[in-house]
Parts: sequence; C-alpha cells; structure tokens
Amino acid sequence: MNPATGTGSMAVPIATSPGRSGFGPQLAVQYDSGSGNGPWGLGWSLSAPSIGRKTDKGLPQYRDPDDSDTFVLSGAEDLVPWLEQTGTTWTKKVETVGTLRRYRYRPRVETDFPRIERVHDTASGNSYWEATTKDNVTHVYGKSASARIADPSHPHRVFRWLLEESRDDRGNVILYQYKAENLDNVALALHESHRQRGLASFANAYLKRILYGNKTGVSSPSAATDFHFEVVFDYGEHDTDAPTTAEDVTWPARQDPLSSYRAGFEIRTYRLCRRVLMFHRGLGLTPDPRLVRSTDFTYSEQPTLTYLTRVEHAGYDHDGSDYSRSALPPVDFAYSPATLHKTVKPLDIASAQGLPIGVDGRSYQWVDLDGEGVAGVLTQQGSALYYKRNLGQGKLARDYQRLSDQPTSPRLGAQARARQQLLDVTGDGVPDLVDTSGPTPGYHARQEDGRWGPLRPFHTLPNIDWADPSIRFLDLDGDGAAEIVMSERDVYTWWPSLRQRGYGPPRQAPRFTDERRGPSVVFREAEQTVFLADMSGDGLTDLVRIRNGQICYWPNLGYGRFGPMVSMGGPRLAPPNLYDPSRVRLADIDGSGTTDLLYIGHDGVYLWLNQAGNTFGPKQKLASVPDYSSLSAVDIVDLLGTGTSCLVWSSPLRHVPRRMFYVDLMGGKKPHLLETITNNLGLETTLTYAPSTKFYLADRAAGIPWATRLPFPVHVVEKVEHYDRISKLRFASTYNYRHGYYDPEEREFRGFGYVEQRDAESIDEHLGQGHLPDLPASNGEYPLPPVVTKTWFHTGAWLKRHDLYERFSAEWYAGNPSEPRLSKPNVERDGELGQSALFEAHALSPTELHQAHRAFAGRMLRQEIYAEDSTEAEAKPYVVTQQTHRVRPL
Repeated sequence: MNPATGTGSMAVPIATSPGRSGFGPQLAVQYDSGSGNGPWGLGWSLSAPSIGRKTDKGLPQYRDPDDSDTFVLSGAEDLVPWLEQTGTTWTKKVETVGTLRRYRYRPRVETDFPRIERVHDTASGNSYWEATTKDNVTHVYGKSASARIADPSHPHRVFRWLLEESRDDRGNVILYQYKAENLDNVALALHESHRQRGLASFANAYLKRILYGNKTGVSSPSAATDFHFEVVFDYGEHDTDAPTTAEDVTWPARQDPLSSYRAGFEIRTYRLCRRVLMFHRGLGLTPDPRLVRSTDFTYSEQPTLTYLTRVEHAGYDHDGSDYSRSALPPVDFAYSPATLHKTVKPLDIASAQGLPIGVDGRSYQWVDLDGEGVAGVLTQQGSALYYKRNLGQGKLARDYQRLSDQPTSPRLGAQARARQQLLDVTGDGVPDLVDTSGPTPGYHARQEDGRWGPLRPFHTLPNIDWADPSIRFLDLDGDGAAEIVMSERDVYTWWPSLRQRGYGPPRQAPRFTDERRGPSVVFREAEQTVFLADMSGDGLTDLVRIRNGQICYWPNLGYGRFGPMVSMGGPRLAPPNLYDPSRVRLADIDGSGTTDLLYIGHDGVYLWLNQAGNTFGPKQKLASVPDYSSLSAVDIVDLLGTGTSCLVWSSPLRHVPRRMFYVDLMGGKKPHLLETITNNLGLETTLTYAPSTKFYLADRAAGIPWATRLPFPVHVVEKVEHYDRISKLRFASTYNYRHGYYDPEEREFRGFGYVEQRDAESIDEHLGQGHLPDLPASNGEYPLPPVVTKTWFHTGAWLKRHDLYERFSAEWYAGNPSEPRLSKPNVERDGELGQSALFEAHALSPTELHQAHRAFAGRMLRQEIYAEDSTEAEAKPYVVTQQTHRVRPL
C-alpha cells in the first residue's frame, strides 16, 4: 500500500527474458484501489509509459501553440515548457532543423533532469516526443500514427503518445508495436448501433508486441527477424495450446466494453489481455520463434465490471513438434462484492430532533457545509441559519449549530432559491453563498472559522433570469466549476465559469435536428424527462433523457459539445398510467463510477444497475419501504459517513411514528476493492478498507482538528493482514490517518499529513489455531509487542492562515527538550553570485508559493517508532527520524 495516500497497491511482474546488458522491457501489471476499469480489469493497468494531456484541471483544447493544455509523462510529473530569458522577456526554447521544430520541456518537479522534446513537423502537422535520460537512453513516443491515440475525425488532435522506441548508447534497441481498436466481434446491440452505423467514431490502441535484443547494430532495425526476443500480448487472437507470434483468429470482445470521453472524443475499450507470451528467435534454436514463457490472466467477467482473479506464470519446452507446459502456483485475487442491502432502519430519536418534517429539500436541505466529506442538515429559522452536523454511523447532532447572521443570508424558500444559492464557486469543495438578488451580485465564502466572509462581487455576470427553467448548471470543461447552460430554440448558450470572477462571455453550440447525432432536448419540458448524470463513468456530466421504457444519453465531449446518442434501451419503470418522472432518482449506488437508476414505485423501490454505460441490469426491488406520497422526500446521501449511498425517506405526516427512515444500500462497505491475495504457496494477504471520513469524524469527536480539508471520502487501507499457513505466522498492520488534503487549485488529492501504523505479530505455539480477529491473541499463541510507527508527510499544502509545519510539529513527541531540530522545509533560489539565497515571503506571489510548496507533496517530515510493551518506556519513541527539504524554482 501507499502510506502517504492510503490506497491499496501491488504489482505482479510479467515474465520477460533479460536483454543484452540488462536492456529490455521491465513489465508489470499494477493495482491501485483508486484506479478504474481497463484492459486488465478494474484497478489494474500495465506499467508502460506514455505522454498524454492532463484532464484533471480541464479538458484538452488542442491549441498547442497557445499552450492550452498540460502534458503529463505517465508515472512522473506535469511537463512545462523550458523558458529562456532574453532581457526582460521569457520565450520558449525551440530548435528548428528543416521542417522539424523541437520544443523543450522539463518536469514540473525536477529530480532526474531528463531532456524532453516535443517534435513538431510543420510539413505534415504531426508531432511526437523524445526523452533522453541521464543514463543516455532515448525514448520516442508516438512517432508513427499507430502509436498515437488521436481523434479519428481530426488526427492532429492527439490525446496520448505511446512509447514506440527505446535506444541506449550501446546500440541496443527496443521497439513497441500497437494494434488499433475496431468492431471485430462486437455484439449487434442497441447501445452499439450508433457506432456500427458510422454515426460515432472512436479510438484506442493496445500494446501488441515488443521487439528487443537486436542482432546487429543497424541504425533502425524494424523487422521481427532483426531481434532475438519478442513479447506478444494476446487479447484472445492466438491459439491456446501452440501459440505463435501470428494471430489465428480475430480478438473477442469483453462483456463490459467501456468508454471515456475526457479526450474530447470517444476512447472505447472492447478488449481484455488474456496472456503475455515470451518468444525467443535464434539463440541456438531454430530461426522460427519459440515460446518459452507466458503470463496468463484469468478474469471474472460481468456486464458491469471485470475483475482480474488470477495471474499464472508458465514455462514452455518444445520437443520439435509440441509444447510441454509447466506452471508455478497462481496468484489469486478476490474483491469486495456489490451486495444490495434491503433493511429499512429508522433514524434514531435524538438525531431526528428538530426535524419536524424531515429533510424535504426546501426548508431543510442536505449540505456538506464545511467540506467535511459528509452532509449535515441546513435550515433557516427567521433570519438565521442553523446547521445540524452529521456525526457518522447514522447519527446527527441532537442540537443545531447557529451560524453567524449575514445581511444577505440565504433564504431557503422557493422564491429565493433562484437568486440565492449555495454553490462551490471557488472549487475547494466548500459551498459558497451566491447572491444575485442585489445591485452587486457576488458571493460570500465559507471561512475556516465557520463564518460567512464579506460579499465579493463578481466581475462579470450574464443578464439572465435566474429562475428560468431552461437554465442548468453543468461542468462543460472539466475544471470542476459549473457553467451556466441555457437551452434555446436552435442553440445551447453557455457561459464559462471564471470561478471567483463570475462568468465569461456567452458561447453557443448548435442543437441537432437529428437527435441520433447530437442532443436536441430542451430543459424546459412539461414531463421533465431530461437529467444530468455521469452515465459512462468518465467523471463528466452527460445529458440524459429518461422515459418510461426508453433511456438514452448524449456523452459530454467538453466545451458545449456532446456526442451522438447512446441508446441504453430501458426498463419499464411503471405502468403507463402511473409513471411519474419526479419519482426517478439517479446515483452511483455500487461505486462502479457509473450512474444507476432508481424508481420510487407505489409498492416499493426498484433499482437497475448501470452496466458500464451500455445498458441496465436486471430489476432489483426493495419491498419493505415506507409509503411514498407527494409530500414525502426521498434522497440519496451518504448518511452514515462511509462513502456509500443511503436511501433516505422523510415525511411531514403527523400520523407517521418516525419521520425519517433509511436503507444502507451497500451495507456501509464499498464494493469492487481488492480484498484477498493468495499466492497458493501458503501466504494469504487480506486488506480491509475504511473511508477517510471515519478517521475525520473520530478525530472531530475527540477534539482533534485536521490542519487541512478533504471534502470527499477516500477509501483507504485500514488493515493489512498476512497469514503464513506453513509457519503459522500472522503479521497484521493497522493504519490511522489524519490531515487529509485536497488541493482545489490543482484538483489533486495529496494524501494525508499523518499516518499511524501499528504492526503486530503472533506465532502459534501448536502450529496455529487459525485466523484470530484481534491482537494480541489469547488462545495459546505467543504475541509479540506491537510496534507503532507515526509518520508525518508534507502534503504540499500552502496555508495562508497558519504554517503546516508548525501544526504538525505540535503533535511530535516533546519529552526530550535537548532533541536537535532541523529547519522546516523552505523555498530557495540561486542568488546573483550563484549562492543559495532563501526567499522571503514577499519575494514570491501567492501562486508561485502555492506551486513551490506542491513540490513537497509526499515527502516525509518526521517518523517516530514506539513499542507497545506495557512498560514505562511505552510513551517514549525508540527511534526518531526527521527530514527537511528545499525546493529551488528554476
């Protein structure tokens, strides 16, 4: 696991033969509990480098001369242009040779000092990348079209350049070859009809083969016969028993094909990698390639998600006619299941105090007012606002917290909601009070001390009727801030968000007359069939139309553009005479990333899980639920603070004994996470996860404030247990986290500032008594004293009101007054005489200070190691390690 971020991670190597001087591909499939679905299943990816456009801070615009996009080297950092100073002017460093222009870049945080160049051919308009390491190894990315993932309609709009060639200074060469995605063996299904008819184009490329161990030192070996080694990736095209380097059949399609539109066009994934085959050519054998090794992958395929369940390494021997196969014991993986829980529970009486009509969405609202990652209840009584905090585990605070009065405090009534709203203007995960009712429209920021800040006027604001039902707030550029979108007769007009400065000039996108090619829906509909939701799971909000028995969506391509209609079919939600669009609810119930469908029926709640943005799964029913009427409110919120959804009923009816009920739909446990690893050699590893809100709420209850905010729950590893069935040894590590940080400017989760790890080990006296739930054990095993390791990491946060280092140092062991202390991390630069001179606080702008502190992210500051041995020395650390760091802007 990664201790700084808490995510579960592991890597399984892919068997390849070593090349000359050790120069060959180093491949592995890597798991990260925060990653999505792909050619190796959920959470798994191949460790193959590439250079792509960053989408975290905004979708790509492909205006490279204007540096509109940020490039990212996978596994490394953002790439920034190399600037040269001429007088008082800074210009990009460019070298021109013929029709080639070489633009120099460097990593945003420089550690290894590679030479990175984007090479643009002015004659063809194509571009590729070259990167030379300090070891004089040159990597070429995307020089040929097959090694680029680009917009099929505009090939110069390249989203990702794939590693195509590596070459060292001794003449060794590695070539990477790719295979483009297509429609081979794709089912004739309704959700594929727009692709099969040619209405929608898509792109993707899969690593197909790697050639290395070149026989001679020729300048550009390209044929397979020029190499001794060939790695072939089998996506189902090669013979099972006697595979060769040539394909035997067309590749099969997976059950859960998936799409991402964050590139501004569709990247479609239909394939799963089944095997990686290692061939030798020559080397004392016949000139024909011979299979010597393979890494085999087994999956649990479902229409919703695919899990990698087994990896097996095998060796092959060829007797002249057939292969004989010998395999090592496989490594097996198991994941947390997605099991629907149907038990209805009442909200306890103390939590329901002060909620006479429940949470109706009007007088009482679910709001995460302080960016805590869990929503409480906000209400207005008279001129004051009151907030009922969520304590977690299904409990709300008994009493309300009275918030400070403001002259323009938000009025929660229906007439005021259009002019006064709680919106996250700054993008920090904390709602701001937006007021467009007065002569000076602006917003009040929510401050750390719980007060509303003074009115900050918007610089620009559109002159529109904010109560117009044809208006929606929708993030169109992927920067996390919602734009204003208005559907008109022939066009969609949208105003880009400028965050604190308001909204920019209007832009327009045409409405299509043929809805198969693009949206023609309007927001002002009598039946209210248009919804906003992420149907494909790529993190963008799509336009969704839900009718009884027919559901479709138009994927968000960014900047006011939407793709062709994706028809999902659709379940019959209710009898035609009983269907009511107001009973539709959309939410990601199972944590797969896609939006699921619920319908509040007259005889229960019906649920359909989204199957990878293609269609919906079978109907599931919650039968024993409270009655629903027009006066009731049904919301989907994280009531328990577990990072999973609850279905919450509220009723104002006085004859109802309890006003609020809820169903914890996933039982408080996030599905689809890697839980068990078995190597079939006696070792079993079990991972237990918990949401970050669990640690935050526990600290808040104990009066321990966090130095930084984490406005959304992150599922982290809470416990890792290793059990050796042969030696009967069990080793368990439990983790506690504090000071989670999300950088709103960079839109990055930076991990935790404090991680406490508790290691405990036990040895069975009589060859073990099996798994034990707690440590130390008490059934005959010999427990060893647990070791507690407290580690503080810098999260890269630059705080205006207080110093992060000072906040952390207040938690350090203070029992040794003579302990030497290092200086805190600082920012420095080269002085005029080449000597290091420390920056004063006023020497850098706030933006520059923020960027400089970002370079500290993940760096350890201090570590203290204790032993829980029940002695007087238990409170004193055995080992203290402290580090300091310096950042130098270049």
